[in-house]
Amino acid sequence: MKPSGRTALSALIGITGAVLGASAALAGEVERLRIEAVVPVRCGIEVTHHSVTLDLAVGFDRARVATIAESCNSPSGYTLTFNSASAGALVRGGVAVHYDAHYGAEAMALDEPVVLGRAGPAFGVRHDFAVSAPAVSGLPSGTYQDTVTITIAAR
Repeated sequence: MKPSGRTALSALIGITGAVLGASAALAGEVERLRIEAVVPVRCGIEVTHHSVTLDLAVGFDRARVATIAESCNSPSGYTLTFNSASAGALVRGGVAVHYDAHYGAEAMALDEPVVLGRAGPAFGVRHDFAVSAPAVSGLPSGTYQDTVTITIAAR
């Protein structure tokens, strides 16, 4: 049986299409797949408190009260802010005794917030937080205290 013209034409188109498809595949059609991952900025501090007795009657010099570990992955750095609730004083009732603070090599008067800048990322960098105060006579007995808030923020 002889194929009709229509069947022969369909077969020819099918073969031509297959050949053209194969030549497109041989030409190397290229697609690209882009894969991205994100690392969010994360900053944090860890404070290790040290058991130390501070005696205002005899004074103290660079008494280490804590060790602070700072970590921040911001490429542009970060800041640490130290803010004393009592403007750099140990307070009991209406009596205030001013002290100096030291963070690593930095001496700080905490009568107003102190901001330390870091130029790049850091991971687990540790510094001691220490305080100094002269001997003070004639103070009423009791506990004198201050709270220092430490904030870390990416730039």
